[in-house]
Amino acid sequence: MTPPVRKDLLLLVHAYCDGELDPPSARAIEREMALRPELAAERRRVEALRSLLRDPQKTRGLASRGTASLLEPTRRGRLGRFTRQAAALAACMVLSAAATYHVLTGAAPDTVLQELAANHTRALLAARVTDVASSDRHTVKPWFSSRAAIVPDVLDLANQGFPLVGGRLDIVQRMPVATLVFGDRKHILSLTALPDGATRPPAEATRIDGLNALGWVSDGIAYWVVSDVEANDLRIFAARFQQR
Repeated sequence: MTPPVRKDLLLLVHAYCDGELDPPSARAIEREMALRPELAAERRRVEALRSLLRDPQKTRGLASRGTASLLEPTRRGRLGRFTRQAAALAACMVLSAAATYHVLTGAAPDTVLQELAANHTRALLAARVTDVASSDRHTVKPWFSSRAAIVPDVLDLANQGFPLVGGRLDIVQRMPVATLVFGDRKHILSLTALPDGATRPPAEATRIDGLNALGWVSDGIAYWVVSDVEANDLRIFAARFQQR
């Protein structure tokens, strides 16, 4: 009987996929994955799931067609063990990613706005407004790639008056979402990326819990920005972000 894969090795594979290992540890787990097919398979599983989560439009289409086709029998009338396992894994990935999309797009815009405002206020009250503090988009974007279903465009608008401060992971409708944090003089702007669906962001500045909110849609992503700056400042920020 083949011994079970050690849990610590599986955790190292996940950390490797998340880009959280130092170079020596990354090289070590790469050697293990080259030698052990089960570790290589775990890496493929994690990367496949992440790929689906990054494309909610695709996963919604897959979910709407159902997963029955994944379980169709072979010409001999039955599935082999490997095929059954692969089909079950694919079905789980589709349903998981689709659930992320539908939970986020099934809420009323007002409800989403209230959660975004609460997230912004909570961050201001915390010791830090970011989880990853950096003005380098090449640091912030990879950090999001393994943590949020949708990864937004990451820009540094410092030369236009809105420097990138970093990013944080927020929760909206019980799902992890990416929020970019920008500065505006002594103010903070929270820009959250959500799926472009039923929860369309407000095209005109909206007042919510003492804050201003504004949004737009670009490349299938709905951007919602919340801050205590004046509504006109939000319009300027939105215009400069979209000009990129």
